[in-house]
Order: sequence, then structure tokens, then C-alpha cells
Amino acid sequence: MRLPPAPAWFPLRALALQGVAALCVLLFCLAPLRYCTWKLEAEIKELENRIQVQETLQPLMEGLNARREETRRLLGAASPLPTPDTLPLIITSLQEMVSLSGMQSSRFVPAAETVVEKNRIRLDGTLSGPPENFRRLVLLLSEQPWLSGMEFLNVTPSEAHPAYSLGIWATFTQPANILRH
Repeated sequence: MRLPPAPAWFPLRALALQGVAALCVLLFCLAPLRYCTWKLEAEIKELENRIQVQETLQPLMEGLNARREETRRLLGAASPLPTPDTLPLIITSLQEMVSLSGMQSSRFVPAAETVVEKNRIRLDGTLSGPPENFRRLVLLLSEQPWLSGMEFLNVTPSEAHPAYSLGIWATFTQPANILRH
């Protein structure tokens, strides 16, 4: 069966061009929507995987946190000290933690290149004592929110007790460029 021919007055070309234009507009609108849908589905799948990992690791983390608390209790960790507002108070607080840990000797001095930092300074220290006491000191240091990190740690073995040298970053509350006497 054949279709009847289109009358001569019927704009077949114009209709075909309009159909092609409508198809192009439809594709240009649907392609970005399909891409966004694909991207959102990938993000949802990634989030579901993260949730599954979190659910799997949660019991392990609870066990680790319990062990961490037990270790703190066994080592006699203290509560955080107040944030010092001057450099001498930082050094005093560090000496107090060294005494609490049972280390035998210590000395902390500001690193010259960090004195220009805003409210942050690296203190280089030398210590000696048994490894158990050094572990206790590291635990005490990790409890202090005003200590922001350890830059280096060197251990030198000796006959009596190992010697330790470390660099600790500290933050104090004194406003920058104000000296107190």
C-alpha cells in the first residue's frame, strides 16, 4: 500500500527541517540531563560504598578506641592543660608534662626560624629516659589541643637510656606582635 502523494502546496521541506530542529533541541536538552543523572547515580553509589565501609569499620574503631582509653589509663594520661598565652608558659607546660611522664632530663628551646610565625612556634627539645616514659610523654603531648604536631623525632641509643630529640609545634593565645614582660 502506497501513501498518497503530498499536495504541491504542502511544505514538506519546512516540516522536515522543523522536525530535525525539534529533535536537535530535544537532544541538547536531554543529553545534559542524562549526564547529570549518570553523575548523581555515580555519587550515590560512592556514598553507599562509603557508608558500607563505615558500617564495617565502626566495630573495629570502637574496639580501638576502647584499647586507646585503656592504654591512656594504664599510662596515667592527664587531662589537657590550659592553652598557654605566652612562650614561657608553653615551655613551663612542656616541662610539667616531662616531669609527669618521668623523663630524666629535658630542654626545650624555640626554633629561631619559627619565631616569626603568628601565634605558632616550633620548640626543639632534647630528652633522655626509658622508652616507657617517652611513650607516656607522647601520650600526654597528644592530649594537648595547643600542640599541633611533631615535626621530627630522633632517637639515639645509649647504655643507660635512649636520648630523644624532637620538634613540637605549639599554638599560644597571645595576640601576634605583642610582647609581655
